[in-house]
Amino acid sequence: VPPARAVSVPPRRLAPEADSATPAVEGVVAAITRLADDGRLAEAVQAGEAASIGPEATAELFALLGTSYAALGDATRAERCYRRALYLDPEYVESLMHLALLLEAGGSAADAARLRARARRTSAREPGGSA
Repeated sequence: VPPARAVSVPPRRLAPEADSATPAVEGVVAAITRLADDGRLAEAVQAGEAASIGPEATAELFALLGTSYAALGDATRAERCYRRALYLDPEYVESLMHLALLLEAGGSAADAARLRARARRTSAREPGGSA
């Protein structure tokens, strides 16, 4: 029996490097933002949902989707998107504030107040934020 040969296997990357994905992600978010800004909300939502299953699935993308759904009057999907954004980035102030508005409109004033307080704390920690 011949001796076993060592096989070199390159290490598997679990996630793409942030620097290599950033331009593509920013391009997708910018394109969806343009659609929404042009009032083409249904197209923005369709493009955003398609992007949400790839590397573009960032807190910024989900916040944009939430805003688009809210503009279309779909509070349930908007809330889901804001919560997904906060799952990816618990300190994403835009999603904290938009979700607070949705919850307050839905009658959850205490939950909305907690989210606003969290947003204030996060903003105070950011450079240029007020203490």
